[in-house]
Parts: sequence; C-alpha cells; structure tokens
Amino acid sequence: MDPNQTCIINWNARSLISNLSEFKNMLYDRNPHIVGLCETWLTPRVSPVFQGYTFIRRDKGRGGGVGFFIRKDLKFSILDLGDFPEGSLEVMGVKVGFSFGWEDILMCYNSFKSGNCFTSQELDYYFDLLETPALVMGDFNAHHTYWDPHLTDRLVNRAGRVDFNSLLSHNLTLLLPLGLRTRIDPYRGDESTLDLCLGSGWFTSPSVISTEVSIGSDHLPVMIRFERLPIIQVYHRPRWSFKGGESKWHNYKQLVIHQDNSLYSIDEESDSITNEILVAGKNCFKLGPGKFGSKPRKPWWNDECSRAVAIKRRAYNKWKRCPIRQAQLEYRRLEAKAKKIIRKSKRLSFHSFCSQLNFASNTAVA
Repeated sequence: MDPNQTCIINWNARSLISNLSEFKNMLYDRNPHIVGLCETWLTPRVSPVFQGYTFIRRDKGRGGGVGFFIRKDLKFSILDLGDFPEGSLEVMGVKVGFSFGWEDILMCYNSFKSGNCFTSQELDYYFDLLETPALVMGDFNAHHTYWDPHLTDRLVNRAGRVDFNSLLSHNLTLLLPLGLRTRIDPYRGDESTLDLCLGSGWFTSPSVISTEVSIGSDHLPVMIRFERLPIIQVYHRPRWSFKGGESKWHNYKQLVIHQDNSLYSIDEESDSITNEILVAGKNCFKLGPGKFGSKPRKPWWNDECSRAVAIKRRAYNKWKRCPIRQAQLEYRRLEAKAKKIIRKSKRLSFHSFCSQLNFASNTAVA
C-alpha cells in the first residue's frame, strides 16, 4: 500500500466468520486504514479480534449487520445517527480525523428479506445528517443504468431509482467506474454492480478504485485510494529493551544507589527515587517505540493453505469466464476443500503450540 494515500475498502462479507481466514490475510497484506462491512451475520456472542484494528459494529444476525474496521492509529468517533422510523436500511457512521478536518463516512445495507425497500425520505434523513465532505458506501441492492450501463430499463428496480434520485438531490458523486462488477451470482454466474461508493467534497476524486480478488463472498471487495492522509496517532506504549548482559545491569545498580534524605517529604522522596530510576534506565538501556512489526503472526498459515486458496481462486476465475454448471460445481468443491484445509491447519497449529507449553515458556508469546 502506498504510505502517502488513504486506503478504504467496501465489502459485503456474507458471513464474516465463514470468510474470516481469507479476510484476515487481505487485511494484514493490504493494511487499509478503514474497512466498511455489511452482511457480517454476527451475533453479540461472537467477537472476532483483529490485531491493530478497532472493530465497531451493529449486529442483526444472519442476513444482516454492518460495521467498520478502523486502524488503531486513527482518530475517530461514532456518529449518533438514530434510526429512521420504520426504515429498511441498516446504517452505521463514523467521523474520522483527516489533515484538513473531520470527515463523515457512512456504511449502508439494504436487505430485501422484509419485502420492503427504503424510501427517498429515509435516504434524505441519513444524508442530511452528514457534513461535506462525506463518503457513503454499502450494498443498496440497487439496479440502475447509471452505474450499470449493461442493464436494460426493465431491470431497473425501485431501490435503484430511489438511490439515483437521492444521489442527484444531495450533490453526491458516483465514485465507481461505469460497469465495474462487484458481485458474481453464485448460481448463474451473472455479474452486477451492487456495492456502491458515493462521495462529496474531496472524496469525489479518488486516485484509484478497483475490485480485489474474491475472498469467499459472492461480493468482491472494492478498494478506494485517496491522496489525502488521515491523522496518524501513536497508540502503542514504549517498551524497555534490557539487552546488554551483566555489565549494563551492574552500571544500572551503581546509578540507582539512593541516598536517604530525611529533610524531604514523602512526595518529594518518591519523585526523587522515580527520577533516579528513569535517568539510570535511559543511560543503560534503550527505550523503544513498542512496535515490533506491522504484520501479526499467522503460524497456522502454511504452503498447503496458500496452494489450496490459489487453486480455489483459479477455479473461481474459470467459472467467472465461463459460467457453466460444471465450472460452478468445481469451484464450490475447491472452495469447501480450501476451508477444510485451513481449519485443519489451525487445529494442528494450536495443538502443537499447546504441547510445547511449560513453566519456562515465554508469557509474551503465550
């Protein structure tokens, strides 16, 4: 990832837990600043943890749920949007600190499970709460020729018409290149554009916008890059490095020999001792930034996992080029095989790790 650009990903996960391993690989390889998710299918009892990211979400169980992964070195706050009365959209918003101020980012998901479609009044309610510049992402399940020119007018649905009219009335710009395919139908292989990205202000000028490789969902991750950077803050605590052998410890002990002074109060004596310890430590040891590498360890990911995922992706691309029943079944078979190999690798890695634990094990690793 270009360190001089902001990277934001919009993805319909269709069950985050089912696609967790491949999503984590993409997350740690791309290291995006923000990931907006919909259809997480999470419940309050399930709380996946991602090193270096804060996960905020609104759960709705199977078939719903929205959320954000935000890097821990970013300043942000959750927008208090409220809920539109009898609305159909699932929404969540954050306010992120950028170099020129705080910017609003909204994640939306429209589900047809209830049989209802969002209205223009509902979209206006949420859009009016945003301050310019703003970024709106999500799966609206909206079909319209404005972002999918391959459609005929007969296939334009109500959600597409409402979304298009609200886009015009609020001076929002469609960021997706025309015809960019974001979803592959898992049964027929039909391609469509459902995961939209809308922007106002400087968000209307992304430097790059493209889809990533499939990571398990029938929706492809949409990656957007902007030239402006968010405000980066240091979130890790400094740590002492005590390397150097007995000689450094000997020098340290000589420097911390404290002379008792009964003329001092208790507070003054405490401050004096603390200052002597810190000065001696800085003279003898190194105070590091506390950050040891940017990518978390994945001891369970091995060559067999990489091969299985690569073979699965080749089958997916073959099915995408030629959407016939035989290619679809082969892709499904290899997808199930890859998930089985990853689960087995995780299980064996955990058993191996536990079998090596003893009283001398490093507690920082354990």
